[in-house]
Amino acid sequence: MENVDGVSYNEAKNMLIVQYRGGHRVAYQPVNPENYAEIVKSNCLSEVIHKTTRQLNVVGIAQQRGH
Repeated sequence: MENVDGVSYNEAKNMLIVQYRGGHRVAYQPVNPENYAEIVKSNCLSEVIHKTTRQLNVVGIAQQRGH
């Protein structure tokens, strides 16, 4: 079951923003544009996001709801 509502990307900051179901939002960086392209074309967002964000240098920062 997909737990991701949507994704966006800030190329200037190499930042992936993931909106999870229930309103939780997390910004991950650095995520390169190639990884973002792979995420967007994936049939299972959750699986590819998990793979991408588990790389050693990627840091996730939880954001408050509505921000």
